[in-house]
Amino acid sequence: MSGYSGLLDLQALLGFGLLLSTGLPASAVPSTFYEHAAMMILAVIVGHVPARWRKADGVIRARNNLLAIAVSLVLIIIGVSLVSGWMR
Repeated sequence: MSGYSGLLDLQALLGFGLLLSTGLPASAVPSTFYEHAAMMILAVIVGHVPARWRKADGVIRARNNLLAIAVSLVLIIIGVSLVSGWMR
């Protein structure tokens, strides 16, 4: 789980760097980019929630980790579809 959350952190850092490097004014950025950023930040937060269950029993921890991964992947799919137009 620490590897998964670390990769989510790296992806968020790369996305934030890309957002800063484009230098677009706020009026030129479509609202879908902000929605995409919000979804990705939520996915990172959900990816870090399993750290709270480190001391839980093995079965409960595994179930909660799987649930956190599934929810974060769903959020990532929704966030990508906002920008790429999968849902349009």
